[in-house]
Amino acid sequence: MQLKGLIKIFTIALILISLFQLSFTLVVNNFEKKQESKVRSQLKTSNPGMSEAELSLAADDKLRFVLDSLSTKEIYNLGITKYTYQEAKEEQLNLGLDLQGGMNVVLEVSLDDLVRSMSNNRNDPALNLALEEAKKMQVNSQE
Repeated sequence: MQLKGLIKIFTIALILISLFQLSFTLVVNNFEKKQESKVRSQLKTSNPGMSEAELSLAADDKLRFVLDSLSTKEIYNLGITKYTYQEAKEEQLNLGLDLQGGMNVVLEVSLDDLVRSMSNNRNDPALNLALEEAKKMQVNSQE
């Protein structure tokens, strides 16, 4: 009962630390989105006949160049300390492919092979008969 205050202090400290770490990700993503929209609008006005695929490729190249040239620009000011784009980019949370929506994995397992591999005797006639009957029942149930 006497540790309630200490638990509250640790909870608040953990929340503040988590928000501080997440703030870098939010600031960097916001900055990159603004720069991307500026680059796309500049390319659209300067090249009105450009197809969407060409625009996307050109925007990616130019955005990489723009972000590199702005790496020393201050984008995050906490009052106590200031962070440039490069420093904030290094501090942001790294999102893996699964969090960015870039990876999907499907695992398909054959139940027949699984049961055979887990059995002590793969060539047991009773096991083979039972698996064959199960396959027949499965085919009939799907019809």
